[in-house]
Amino acid sequence: MEVTRLTSEQIDTDIVDNLSAGSLLTSRPFASLWETMGGRVVHWVARESSTVVGLLTGVEFGQGPLRRFQAMPEGIGGKVHPASGCESSRREISGHILKAVEREGYLKVHITDFDGQIAPAGSYDIIPCSTLLVDIESDQYEPPDRKLRSELRKAEREAVSIEPFDAGRNMSRFIELISATERRHGRRMKYPVGFYMELAKLAERDDRVIWLWCEHEGQPVVSHICLVEHKTALHWQVCYDKRFSFLKANQLMLRHLIKQLKDHGVPRLNLGASPDDAEGLLDYKVKWGGVKYDYNCYVHKSFWGRWL
Repeated sequence: MEVTRLTSEQIDTDIVDNLSAGSLLTSRPFASLWETMGGRVVHWVARESSTVVGLLTGVEFGQGPLRRFQAMPEGIGGKVHPASGCESSRREISGHILKAVEREGYLKVHITDFDGQIAPAGSYDIIPCSTLLVDIESDQYEPPDRKLRSELRKAEREAVSIEPFDAGRNMSRFIELISATERRHGRRMKYPVGFYMELAKLAERDDRVIWLWCEHEGQPVVSHICLVEHKTALHWQVCYDKRFSFLKANQLMLRHLIKQLKDHGVPRLNLGASPDDAEGLLDYKVKWGGVKYDYNCYVHKSFWGRWL
């Protein structure tokens, strides 16, 4: 089996679109968001007798010996997509692709196997990871925590208004909100303004990107961004102004999101990984019914990558 690395300019877009059909997180439009951060979308294509049998899309950062590869960035799940008729060979194909990626000589490689469909191959380190999943399929779903349900009723009494994010009206205030959120945590903004501008455009044309917004008396209160990948939704980015915590808008927005997902037939909500020292955040996710879900990340570092 032959595996080649192709940039978006070198590959037939029909190959990418056909093999990754139905996937938001490995689609060309979503992957290209990282071009606003200096990333380069690349496609690892597996062939047998010149016939394409599989594809792994990811993003490179850096140049020359400092190049790094992620599928996908920020721990978002990557996928090896087999061609039609090759589904039973997915793990074999993934093994060949992972070995080819290793041979490329990247400083660092990070491949997230959320679905457990990638075969470990080569000299990758297998890093156990976990998140919390909420089963929202039942018509009777309610968060199991009594206090949380009480907070939701309070938010309803406050008449909190939740609406789709409108970049034209809300982008500048969103940037203020997320900047304040990051400062509260002692961090700088992870993504540039251009990233969010492109994400907002994608949300307008792809309903698998759900961006919700809430304000109070003209002030931004909370923003949630959710990504739907097949039957699982990733609760990806949350920012809020703690001055308005009395509104319980953060909680109400998550319930609003869950209802929207249920109406669209999405049965699982991924609340995302939590830092080991964030016990309060972990407890909050459990209150929604989050159950631990384990998966692996495959990491490879060159000699210098282990030191840098």
